[in-house]
Amino acid sequence: MRYSGRVLNGVVVRVAILAALFAMACAPSAPAAKPTEAPSKPAAGAPAATAAPAKPAEAAKPAAAAPAAKTKVDRLVISIVTPGTEGNAPGRDLGAPDLIQLRPMYEKLIGVDPKTGGFVPQLAESWKLEPDGKSYRFMLRKGVQFHKGHGEMTAKDIAWSWQDITSEGSQASNSLYFKNVVERVEVVNDYEVVFHLKTSEAEFLTNVSEMVGGMEIQSKANFDKLGKPPTLQDEPIAGTGPYQFKERAQSQYIRFERVPYQHWRLQAEFPELELRWQNEASTRLAALLAGEVHMTPLPTDLLQQAQAQSHLKLLKGNAAGLRVFMPFLCCYHNDINDKSKGEKYPESPLMNVKVRRAFNQAVNRDELNKAFFAGKGELMYMNTLHPTLPGWNPDWEKRFQEAWGYNPEQAKKLLAEAGYGPSKPLKTQLIPLRLTDVPESPDVVEAIATYLRAVGVEVEMVNVDVGTHNTKRRNLGYENALDIRSTASHPLTGWRVYNTSRHGIRGSGVELFELDDLYRKVATTMDEKQSADLWRQMGEIAFEQYPQISLFWLPTEIVVNANVVSDYAFPGNISGSWTHLEAIKAAK
Repeated sequence: MRYSGRVLNGVVVRVAILAALFAMACAPSAPAAKPTEAPSKPAAGAPAATAAPAKPAEAAKPAAAAPAAKTKVDRLVISIVTPGTEGNAPGRDLGAPDLIQLRPMYEKLIGVDPKTGGFVPQLAESWKLEPDGKSYRFMLRKGVQFHKGHGEMTAKDIAWSWQDITSEGSQASNSLYFKNVVERVEVVNDYEVVFHLKTSEAEFLTNVSEMVGGMEIQSKANFDKLGKPPTLQDEPIAGTGPYQFKERAQSQYIRFERVPYQHWRLQAEFPELELRWQNEASTRLAALLAGEVHMTPLPTDLLQQAQAQSHLKLLKGNAAGLRVFMPFLCCYHNDINDKSKGEKYPESPLMNVKVRRAFNQAVNRDELNKAFFAGKGELMYMNTLHPTLPGWNPDWEKRFQEAWGYNPEQAKKLLAEAGYGPSKPLKTQLIPLRLTDVPESPDVVEAIATYLRAVGVEVEMVNVDVGTHNTKRRNLGYENALDIRSTASHPLTGWRVYNTSRHGIRGSGVELFELDDLYRKVATTMDEKQSADLWRQMGEIAFEQYPQISLFWLPTEIVVNANVVSDYAFPGNISGSWTHLEAIKAAK
């Protein structure tokens, strides 16, 4: 079968000739936006981040804003779980999930259609693959303004944003990726920039797009003048989004205000937007019922109470595919380039594949799905590869019950074969993280702890703030633990982040040399059949190695006050989930 950027069973698949644009999306939908030809080629040997001779950008002034319709409230309040890290510098301080706190004020080179999940032009009007088959030329939109008088967005801001993301000590999720794959960034002129890549990269366009947090375009002039914001009370570096920063109170909220001019893309309907941090679901529901907040995600057990109120309604993301699973934090190479040097924690019980299989077979997924998600979860037969994607092997579904499915007696047998039993119980740690887009996550982890105890595992529940946890995880500090994750990353990102060691942030899961080698091949191939074959090989390795406790693919849902909000079109499967907040429609 040939793939040409169309949506197939809910998935935007590879455009082979344009370096494989992958994206989970809803069906039916229009094709992802296709790059168009840029008008000129870069000068041979042009240095990175320097301008070739070009006509200077004309000074542009923002147009006056059109009169805005009156909304029921001046400030739209959305209540979500507190970010693991609070920060005002997206490139240096924040990983992808925590970028929710700044996303309303920034834009990307490539946007994502909120209804289809496909790529659309944003700060780049067009882009194309260069003749070398690996680099990308972006033609930038003219006249886009940075907030609060920081001038027009030009190519030098694109180059600087990449430099900021890849700076020493950057916490950006894709910092290492961009360091590894980008050779240099060439500023051709004010409205043309080329990312010269070291090799073909099927994941590159996704990683500079709105689909993945970590390539927010910031003002170089603002940074040159003020530097990194020293405290949370200082303003973030200026962005170009429909909302600009207003104020924040640490551990409480962050507030934005609508830009005072006509935004180039859309005018936000609400004068102000507040993201309020509230960890307890019951507190969020009480605030929603009291009218103090207007939108919030709620666990399934509270949805019935919320939906009993005539003025509250449930909205769902337009693209399916939020992946929920528990990675094993244990198994890291001493040398990512030399298998012979062994593993960092060779004595960890989780190094034994029989133990990882036993953990999976101890879990009653059907019971979890009914108890916490009202049966809405789609069973995850293969983490990262959905059945609608090229490379899917239907045999995995047939083999799943025997190899992964609930079988506590088999789990006990596997633990015994691994050397554990009543006289020598296996001990492990579970970390019940609060996930912004899966309010049930702490309860799910508690239930899984109960299943593990039932087969003889001694479980210690470790409650830790997300920032501390992420630091320890990235430093490979966990020897024998599991946490819970929700992510909608496309397949390449999923493989890279969670099961390779040479291509992404380490510490996210079981590192497998076999997947390292296959990932590098699939990330650079332009051949559809070869790509699908490689994915199938990667999936088979993962199926046999049990790198996580696989759970569900879930819909993304949020409850809104219909007296305040009439509609919210959002994909629901982008890292961070709550995107496109500027497009929320006000009730009339």
